[in-house]
Amino acid sequence: MYPYILGKVPQYLEILKHWCFPDGVTIYNENFQKINVLLQAILLEKQIIIVSSNPNEIINICEAIFTLIYPLKWVCIYIPSLPLQCTETLSATTPFIIGISKILDFQRIQINFQL
Repeated sequence: MYPYILGKVPQYLEILKHWCFPDGVTIYNENFQKINVLLQAILLEKQIIIVSSNPNEIINICEAIFTLIYPLKWVCIYIPSLPLQCTETLSATTPFIIGISKILDFQRIQINFQL
């Protein structure tokens, strides 16, 4: 099972911000498809990795995700900012939402993802 990796966090943040806190902003079809994929991953309890160079954006996107699924609650692993020393957590078989700094060198991390 491969985790879902969310790149371009500012784009997703804007989408979720407007969708979770509607203020008359129209959701376009392509944006809705991205939200739909994210929502499916959450409801199916998949592994989700959020990547950004700004740690505040990671926390904001996670909070927007939790607002999106309200009244449901995410009871699986949630680590908004994964330290470099704990990268083995990414090879966990349980569902998770983990935020990773874009600065983190993915080449140095060896992860065994199962098909």
